[in-house]
Formats: sequence, C-alpha cells, structure tokens
Amino acid sequence: MEHSSQVPLKQEEQRDSKASLLQPTSLYLSTKKFLKSKPVIFASTCFGSALMHSVFQFYYVKVYIDYYHIPEGWFNWMQTVYMIWNAINDPLLGYCQDHSHFSVVRSRRHTIYYGAPIWALTFLLPWFPWTSHSGLGWLCGLHLVISLCAYDTLYTHVLLANGCVLAEMADNPKDRIQFYQYGTIASLIGSSSVLFCETLSNHLSNFLAFQLCCVVIAFMACAAVMHTGRYAVTKYDVDSPVKETKKAEHLLTSERSTEFSLVQLTIQIFSQKNFFWFVQINFFNELHVNFVASMSRIISEVLVSSSVSLAVWDLYCGAIMILPRLMQVLLFPVLSRFGYYNIYRVIFILVTVSALLMYLIGDGHPWLFMTFTLMDSVLSGGKSSLAGLPLSDIIDEDYLTNKRRHPVSSMVFGTNALITKPAISLAPMLTVSILNSYGYQQYQASVISARALDRLKYSMFTLSCMLPLCIGIIQYFLMSQYTIRKTHMKRKQRDDIVCV
Repeated sequence: MEHSSQVPLKQEEQRDSKASLLQPTSLYLSTKKFLKSKPVIFASTCFGSALMHSVFQFYYVKVYIDYYHIPEGWFNWMQTVYMIWNAINDPLLGYCQDHSHFSVVRSRRHTIYYGAPIWALTFLLPWFPWTSHSGLGWLCGLHLVISLCAYDTLYTHVLLANGCVLAEMADNPKDRIQFYQYGTIASLIGSSSVLFCETLSNHLSNFLAFQLCCVVIAFMACAAVMHTGRYAVTKYDVDSPVKETKKAEHLLTSERSTEFSLVQLTIQIFSQKNFFWFVQINFFNELHVNFVASMSRIISEVLVSSSVSLAVWDLYCGAIMILPRLMQVLLFPVLSRFGYYNIYRVIFILVTVSALLMYLIGDGHPWLFMTFTLMDSVLSGGKSSLAGLPLSDIIDEDYLTNKRRHPVSSMVFGTNALITKPAISLAPMLTVSILNSYGYQQYQASVISARALDRLKYSMFTLSCMLPLCIGIIQYFLMSQYTIRKTHMKRKQRDDIVCV
C-alpha cells in the first residue's frame, strides 16, 4: 500500500516538473507572438527613430555652434545646401520606392532592413569631428552638410517605407489608430535618450561620454529598426505571400513603373485639394517642432538656466523631448472619439492662446517661461505626430480618385516632404541669424555688455512667443479648408474596391 501510494505521488511530481519546464516556453512563445504582431512591428521603427532623432535634433545645432564653433556664414550656407537637398531627395526616394524594379528598394521590409545599419552610421557622423576645426570654417561646414545630408537621406529612406507600412498594413481608421498608439508609446520610450545623454555627459561637459552614449543609442536603434525590416509585409509588397506567382509580380511591377512619370504623379498629388491644404499645415508643424527641438535649449539656457538648479535643468531638458510623446499617449481616447481634425483645431487654439498670454505677462518670470516652453513643446510635438493619419487618408482619397491599381504611398509621403522638409533647415538657420544680430556670438565669447544682454534676452523671449502665435493662427485658417473630417466614424475598406 505504501509503495502504490508513492507511485501516483511521483507521477504528480513529474507532471509538476514538466509544467514548470513548459512555463518559460509558453512565456517565450507569447513574447515572440507579441513581438511579431503588426502594431509592434511598425512601432519598432518608431522606437529606433525616436532614440536617434531626439538626440540628433536636440544637440546638433548646439554642438556645431558651441563646441565646433562653426562661423555663422558657413552654418547658413550649409543649412541652405541641406534645405535644397532635403526638399529634392524625398519625392525622388518616394518615386523609387513605388516604381523601382529592385526589390531592395521596392520592398518595404527590405528598404527598412538594409537601411537601418547605414542610418545608424550616419547618426554618428556629427558627433565625431574630423579635426579640431580650429580656423577651418570650411571644413567644419563640410562636416556639417555631409552629416546632415547623409543622415536625412537614410532617415527619409527608412521612414518613408515605415509610413507606407502604416498606410498599407492598416486598412481602416481603427487599425491605424492602434498602430499610432503603439508607435507613440515606442517613441515615448525612445525619446528618453536625450535625458540619458544629458545626464551621463554632464550637460555635454564630458564630450567623450556623450560620444559613447551615441554609439550605444546607434546600436539599439539599428536592432529595433531591423526588427521591422525582418517581419513587416504589406499586401502591396512584392514579397508578400498574397501575390500568386512571380510572373504576376513581374507584370504588376512593370505596370507600376510605367503608369506615370515622376512629374505626372507629383502634379496629380498636388491637385488633391486636401493634400494641398494639409501640406501647408505640415510645413508649419515642422517649422514649429524643429524650432522647439533645436533652439529651445539654447534660448532657455540664456533666459532661465541661472534661475534653477542643475537637477531641475536636467529634468527640463529631458522633459522637452519626453512630454510631447506622453501627450500623444493621452490623446488616444479622444482621438478615437473626436478624430484628428478636431484635435488639430483645439491644439492650434491652445498654441495661439498660450503664446499670447505668455507675451502679455512678460519675460520676468523664469519658472512661468519654462512652463510655457514645455507646454509649447507638448503641443508642437502632438500636432506633428498626427501627420501620418491625415496623410494615410489622403493616400486613400488619391487611390480612389485616380483609380490606381495600387496606392502610391511613398510618393504621397515624399511629395509632402518636398514642401515640409525645408522647414527643418529654416528653423535653426533663421533663429541663429536673428539671435546673432542681437549679440548671441558676443554672449558666447563672454564679451557682451549688460545692456546688450538685456536686448538679447528680450529678443529670445519675443521670438519664443511670436513664432508659435503666428503659426497657430495660420494653421487654424488652413485647417478650416481641409475637408476629410470624420474618418474616425467610418470604416473604409480598400479591399472591396475594384479599380479598372
């Protein structure tokens, strides 16, 4: 009896041990399934992009002005060259992605997968000077323009494809909002890279530590973006299993590449009324968000850094990048209920009113000014992050209006960038020129008089208020012309539409 009672006991112990062995396996499988879900695949590139782009935007102007001491003339010339290249390369890359015969360019996932490591390398270019740059303004300018153009080309190349993943993997507004939610959370986590760099480099005083931080960020971002490239497949992708035969793929590709020229497609896209109005809104979005990202640290350092402790300053610098992402997460419930059109209008009103109030209150309140700049960064980042949703709706509208065989997603995103990308250069270029005209270079050299310093501070304060005030008014008017307003209440299925 004793022996027989021990047998089932041993069997039960064996079952328990097997169950304990299987538990990690089931956790592994569930984790693997989660990582391969469509929203996570899309959000992976958002995470990698936020890791690199937050640092790039936040530091490159300050590094070249304060650490490499680039002359203003060379800075403006190189920003102009970058602005021209920035505008040209986006529609060209968009056209190539939609019409190329090479799968490494045409396939969304191949574009992202193979572009990721090169993008990570270009991210590192600005942080490693070619020489001391002392007395060599042309070399510093050459370093700047190569760094900017190389980084932006790969940034555009990869994110155009990822934007098309949003438009093509998510067919209806509900799915697109889910993708947007995952992407925003991933971007929120990734944008903490600025706080990471600011703390470990001790406000850039330890430049070697900053360089090492950037190397770690580049590796992490590369791995995240390559995850998207490995698993992202859209129904319009030539590598998608829904294509029946390789012959059908070849015929479809031939039709795609010969249907319209680059100029014809650009004219067709610009003829879309909603695209025409929204691309102007998006230009001012980019101007505003790049002003906040690249210049807020410089301006705040002059106006308020002496009034707060180093710990508060660290938190403030990190919050400028993190809070906009957090705001996007909080927008999820209202986005599903009210739609992006109404949210845009509310944001434009808040931007205008907050800037006007701050200007009327005056510049003698450093803590209030910090609150205003944080709010401005939240609002500018919030409205900029929503751009993918209206552009996806515009892609749908263009697809139906022109009865296309496939959506020209890359061309729409690329043509949008043709207009909006110059704002990336205009924001720091114009701001640096304005500040230098009020004595910012003398401030850097510590040879500025007390009276001139007061003029510089007042010009910085006025610029920080007037720029968002004017942008908010202009954008509110432009948004009133946009007519796609209730997509959050509709389910538009492109699969059910047959185009002849």
